Amino acid sequence: MEHVPTLVIGSGIKAGAPDTTALDFSDISETCLACMVATDGHTGPCRLQTAPIAPGTLVRTRAGRFDVVPSRTGIVLNAVTGADGAVTLAVWFWALGAPVIGATLLPVKGDEVQPLATTLDMLPALTRAAMVRRVTAAIEAGGTPALAASVLAPLLGL
Repeated sequence: MEHVPTLVIGSGIKAGAPDTTALDFSDISETCLACMVATDGHTGPCRLQTAPIAPGTLVRTRAGRFDVVPSRTGIVLNAVTGADGAVTLAVWFWALGAPVIGATLLPVKGDEVQPLATTLDMLPALTRAAMVRRVTAAIEAGGTPALAASVLAPLLGL
């Protein structure tokens, strides 16, 4: 069965209107219909990307570690492989704000993420625009860590 990822846009309660929901274009994930309907015992998520995770890769964290790492979408800014072969990623969770080390820019273990097949070029326009606004404002304010600015500016065409 062919694996075909589908981008899933998150949703939440609309501010000021508790009985309505709104799309959250900064909380994205993927699903694979083939994996959802598989009868061979396979259970998701579908991991379509098996290559090493490079800067610019969109990832979805699967579980929060120590209530520090959020379960949501982020973008990898750096990947470091330790002597033991374990990979640690610097991930920016753009929906939480501008890149700030320890708040929105966090170290995440490589086995705690699901790499998305979706790329920056495939993101919904509203998601990309939110990322650009946050990075641009942070760079202009001088508060962006050098790593974030050096990776994000070229990726976002700034």
